[in-house]
Amino acid sequence: MSNVLELATYRLRAGVTEEQYLAASDSLMTWAKVQPGFISRDLVRHEDKWIDVVWWADRAAAEQALEAAGRAPEAEPFFAAVDMDAFEWVIAEQAADQVVAGATV
Repeated sequence: MSNVLELATYRLRAGVTEEQYLAASDSLMTWAKVQPGFISRDLVRHEDKWIDVVWWADRAAAEQALEAAGRAPEAEPFFAAVDMDAFEWVIAEQAADQVVAGATV
């Protein structure tokens, strides 16, 4: 069974500051990291677009967490800060194990 990538891109709602959003993102992360199957999350930004890169152990874990996030009080600030009209999301299975030799992060 291969790991599953959850990839979400979005913009913040008008009037939401970066500091407000990062606090909301921290709240979501506190909740996410204790969900079954959670592996890691990276948050990056390009100009005004935010990109969430989340790895899960399998598709079932990703889908269960996403469904539960809609009911989790810890996730409410995140969803309130994000412009859902600009939200794009996908779950994709890892196609191959690839290692870049000598790469450091």
